[in-house]
Amino acid sequence: MSANATVLETRHAISEEFKIDETKYTLFKVDALEEPTYPIRRLKQELSKCGVASGDLLVLKNDSDLSADEKLTLHVHISISGQASD
Repeated sequence: MSANATVLETRHAISEEFKIDETKYTLFKVDALEEPTYPIRRLKQELSKCGVASGDLLVLKNDSDLSADEKLTLHVHISISGQASD
């Protein structure tokens, strides 16, 4: 895959190769132990902008097998003034 390919294009190419329904799968980047750890959900972004580098292993994981923490990521930021720039 090209580094300029989008996440959606990548997921589509993998799904076509294995003849699976791409809408039921989430693309993951694996960690050092080759476990799918980092979900890549920004479908219109290029792979390079999602932190995917040359040689990274990507895995499609069935959405029905995802745990609650894999489905939702919550980012909490604390600020003094309540403004995002703080």
